[in-house]
Amino acid sequence: MDSGRAQVGAMLSTDWTAWIDWPVLVGNLVRIAFILLLAFGAYRVLKLFTARLQRE
Repeated sequence: MDSGRAQVGAMLSTDWTAWIDWPVLVGNLVRIAFILLLAFGAYRVLKLFTARLQRE
């Protein structure tokens, strides 16, 4: 248990931001957010369209 805690402490003390490729990470997050936004918009449009079809 203590060795695991020491490993976590060593990982946190090292500069973990150095081995994260920030431009790629930010680009992927933006892409995921854009896809979720498009999916939500398509869901709303389809929901509105089907509700309108059922009314007629």
